[in-house]
Amino acid sequence: MWLLKLFTLKDLRYVLLIALLGFGAYLFHQNKLLKKENQRMVSNYQTALKLDSLKVALFKVNKEEEIKELLNQNKDLNSLVEKAEIKTKRIEALYYQQQMYVDSVTSKIDVSPIITSIRNNIPELTTWKDSTACLIVSGKLIYRNDSLNVTVDKREFNNETVLIKHKGRRKKVKWLFGLRLGGREIKFTPKASCGTSKVTIIEKE
Repeated sequence: MWLLKLFTLKDLRYVLLIALLGFGAYLFHQNKLLKKENQRMVSNYQTALKLDSLKVALFKVNKEEEIKELLNQNKDLNSLVEKAEIKTKRIEALYYQQQMYVDSVTSKIDVSPIITSIRNNIPELTTWKDSTACLIVSGKLIYRNDSLNVTVDKREFNNETVLIKHKGRRKKVKWLFGLRLGGREIKFTPKASCGTSKVTIIEKE
């Protein structure tokens, strides 16, 4: 009671006002965090639904259990992480890239020099090579003892890929007639010299 005597009624009003403002700020901050968490969970859920059609899939996580769940949904990715021998609780970010390359270019290799050897039943060995922008395949054409064999002894695949994190277009503001005056979205764009690439990103907040 003696503490109350030190304050006038006016002082108590100020103290109460400050306390209310502080509590209001706390509630505002908690509501902001809850809204951000809900947006994160909704974004992850929508990404999971469209995973097969996305070139870049971004998952934001804040718990080890969430990382484990995402890894369990992708056996190939989980296998790679296990081979790296890194515990999931130590993972801060994970970038998983799948490259798809199909070569449908028709090419011809002249093997006419070996025809004479076949006709005369003479053993012959001829090397051959086929190459595209990113793939080189080479081997040998061998004729011996009335047998003709084609062997492949080298396959070399060289590709350059990049994943660009950049600012996208500004978000539309509905109440301003859909004008793009909102904040800019952060986007990821993958590019490769050959074929196409698909990237899954798991980032811990």
